[in-house]
Amino acid sequence: MTYILDALRSPIGKINGQYKSKLPEELLAEVTLSLLKRNNLEAENINEIIIGNANGSGGNLGQNAMLRAFNKHNVSVTTIDAQCTSGLRALYLGSKIKGDLILAGGVESCSLVLEKYYNKKDSRYTKEPIKRAEFDPRTKEQNLEKAAENLAKAYNISKSEMLAWTETSHKRALGHGLLSNFILESTLKDECLKNDFYWAAAQTQSLIDKTNIAREADAAALVILSSKKTENCLGKIVSTFSMGTDPERAQYGLIEITERLIKNAGIKLEDLSAVEINDSYAVNALAFSKHFNFSLEKINKIGGTLAYGHPYGASGTINFIHLLAVLKKGELGLVIVTAAGGQSTAILIQKC
Repeated sequence: MTYILDALRSPIGKINGQYKSKLPEELLAEVTLSLLKRNNLEAENINEIIIGNANGSGGNLGQNAMLRAFNKHNVSVTTIDAQCTSGLRALYLGSKIKGDLILAGGVESCSLVLEKYYNKKDSRYTKEPIKRAEFDPRTKEQNLEKAAENLAKAYNISKSEMLAWTETSHKRALGHGLLSNFILESTLKDECLKNDFYWAAAQTQSLIDKTNIAREADAAALVILSSKKTENCLGKIVSTFSMGTDPERAQYGLIEITERLIKNAGIKLEDLSAVEINDSYAVNALAFSKHFNFSLEKINKIGGTLAYGHPYGASGTINFIHLLAVLKKGELGLVIVTAAGGQSTAILIQKC
């Protein structure tokens, strides 16, 4: 059994906003130091560190961040890239390690994304920088927008339904007061949240557009995991599942992975008090609700990625933290993230 001892995230900044010049390594170092300080822990207490990141500079960004935090340390640090599911996949992997203290989480700066170029000897070379990695060698495309459109059509989800879910996400995110214990103390705030809604004016003729897609963002988030239960633990990881999906059907992974996880865990969907879905696209939560006849009231109770923003490598960890925040003692909750390239991760937790 893996126990959740504590969790912390930074305020979330919109792209080119409050963190426009902030190195992701620096932001992650700040969250790390604050999280360990309030738990009276030092670097030598940690058994393993796993960090998710999608757009960073590479070179084991997590290790760079930890060296900024501790100057020197002897902890094994691994940085993984599973795109939007990186932050949750880090927790998935961390839950498989037996140790007194595992740090797992994610970090992203969409503001400081690198300008990359293929080598001139590469058949894919162009003079323009690469805006997106090649997620599917068959199509050379990213596929997520098309996959979201296909999902909306399959479940007969209208643009007005998606617009309404975007507004609901923002409204739920404002004024609930449940995250104060989980956000790094700072003068900064979650910058993407809006209390006025003029989304209709931004709509286009496309079914999927910026009115129903989460905004790119910057943030860092970390969770302390342990094989040993402590008196004040926040929860425990009951079951996990990770799988691949056809990139052209990436968001269908939400449904497929849920069916597999609940079967493996021996539970029913009605046993869940809350579900946190990374709604980088509004259609994600709506399709989940329609497929399983699952109440939208239980999905993203304090708003989702649509409201808070989408710092790719950190989002899954943030979704996990928000689920912890809404659960009450003994309740079960599920967090699910899908990603470009056709990857999905899900974790079932129970609040202590």
